[in-house]
Amino acid sequence: MRDGTRRNGNRFEPDDERATTDASGRGHGWLALSFVLVLVLTGVIFVATGQAYLAYEQSGSVTATVTDVSVADGDGIVQVRVAVHNPTAVAVDIEAPAGITGRIDGRIVARAHATLFTERTVPAGGNRTIDVPLRIHHQSGETTVAAALDSDTFDLSGRLRGAIHDRSISITIERGDQ
Repeated sequence: MRDGTRRNGNRFEPDDERATTDASGRGHGWLALSFVLVLVLTGVIFVATGQAYLAYEQSGSVTATVTDVSVADGDGIVQVRVAVHNPTAVAVDIEAPAGITGRIDGRIVARAHATLFTERTVPAGGNRTIDVPLRIHHQSGETTVAAALDSDTFDLSGRLRGAIHDRSISITIERGDQ
């Protein structure tokens, strides 16, 4: 036949045996390398995804403890210093305060505002101190808040909103020894 094959019963066989072995012999090396590369990339992606998932599942172990509360004269701000501990294997981005309020006798006198907060990252397996500013309501006054801090009648409550690989988490702020 003209196409380089000959008829052998019901089968066509190539005239030249080297035509099939050379072409297929060269292709096996690239095929094996491609297969190994796909396996390695799949493994890397699987490990990264698994690590992020595990960290998200452990996000309840991230803690935020108030270490200091102070009022600066004249600026109408209560500075709340919070120590954040992240025992997970992935960094946590602290994005904003979520409903953090300061109260005196059950009445809200100061409230956190996201516009005053700067996003911070707590490293994997690490700690970070974060300042959360609370704006004092003008009718409450700095003097009243400072007196409540001195007499230990200023109560704090709320959460920090964060993220682990673009998945939202919420961290409740706990009172520490100030």
